[in-house]
Amino acid sequence: MQLRKLDNIYDVDKLLLLYEMLDDNSNQIMITSRGSSDLKDGVGSIFNYLPDDEWKWDTIHNVFASTYIEEIYNQLKTEWKIGRVRFMRMHQTNRALSFHYDDSIRLHIPIITNKDSWFMLADNSMHQMDQLGRLYYLDATQNHSALMLSRREDRVHLVFSVSPKI
Repeated sequence: MQLRKLDNIYDVDKLLLLYEMLDDNSNQIMITSRGSSDLKDGVGSIFNYLPDDEWKWDTIHNVFASTYIEEIYNQLKTEWKIGRVRFMRMHQTNRALSFHYDDSIRLHIPIITNKDSWFMLADNSMHQMDQLGRLYYLDATQNHSALMLSRREDRVHLVFSVSPKI
């Protein structure tokens, strides 16, 4: 199954507080780093990087050390190899992503969403990640897109690029 809810549920209020402390109206804020202190290090499309580069973001930024995000990171790290981690925002003016695929699985935790936020999967079915704080599994190696159709509200997810631990 390309998209499914996992059992993990996180405290969205704690995540939202951390996001709002940092939000500078960027569409992406990096949680992990390749050694840079820049919270925008690596922001952009993974297509700008080689597939192996995804795993170079292997250090939690100092600003997130000893926070709830590091707690979640460490818990997920017991089950997954973790690469880039970031807050991803779809703004009211950023309405859709191209139909694309990525080089890894993505774990999403919605922290802000709305009834007009959708994912289109490879089979062209439409789905919502509508439960705040819930961990969602997305096999992003298959075609998918995100659609944000609200004209009044943003959508923000905490997104982990992962692969199963061997």
